[in-house]
Amino acid sequence: MLFEHLDSMFNTRLSELGFTRYELGKTYLGYPLTFYLPKIMNNGPRLLLTAGFHGEEIAGPISLLTFINTCRKSYFEKFYMSFMPLVNPTGINRKIRNNVNNENPDAGFIRTGDPESFSQSKEGKILSDHMEEMVASSHDGMITLHEDNIRSPYGYTFTWEQSEHPTKFSYDIAETISKFFPLHPDGRLIDVVSVTDMVVNEGIIYNYNDGSFEDYLYQKGCKYCACPDIDQNRSLEYRVSANIEIIKTFLNFYEQI
Repeated sequence: MLFEHLDSMFNTRLSELGFTRYELGKTYLGYPLTFYLPKIMNNGPRLLLTAGFHGEEIAGPISLLTFINTCRKSYFEKFYMSFMPLVNPTGINRKIRNNVNNENPDAGFIRTGDPESFSQSKEGKILSDHMEEMVASSHDGMITLHEDNIRSPYGYTFTWEQSEHPTKFSYDIAETISKFFPLHPDGRLIDVVSVTDMVVNEGIIYNYNDGSFEDYLYQKGCKYCACPDIDQNRSLEYRVSANIEIIKTFLNFYEQI
């Protein structure tokens, strides 16, 4: 099964790199929701890297795994990075967006106009029970890797910042996406699961209140959040290559501030 395979690979590699694995709780069918923290504290920016909220968006977890296997060692020395790579185990194994009970793990953290925000998945409830650790781990920034199989061939990114307008952080993420995918045209993008709509400008949907995990962390003070959505209809190898560059852009931002 795909989750078990990826879970084993993440555990092996992150253990080698000096991370401690925590099981935050059991999701449906007894699968663990895992979270990795460095054993040794450093004074670098506290950054949370996540993937696997939607089970069919498999490039995210594979990209994170490829990144930790190939990235330069200095990233682990400069940044206090934590990883949550496989949020939706049953969705990953069944290659479906939601979990096995048809609940969206990336919704319901804040109540909004979106119907999905009025209920929370089992994974979401586990994360909510550990929100103090999530907020602390993402104090300076977080990124979660997503994909979009509807708005092909475009790519775009949600970003959240503690400022009225997007800054270099948001534009850097969008620029990197544009090297692999045409950016979604400016204007309104209708969310297929929401009653609200989203404004896209230069490939960026900015400070959008959708009740997601990312939105919640932003509301709790996370300085910079990114949720890139890339075209799922490209090959897996191509999507992983794009995500690796997006992750590097995210991290390199902190080397410049």
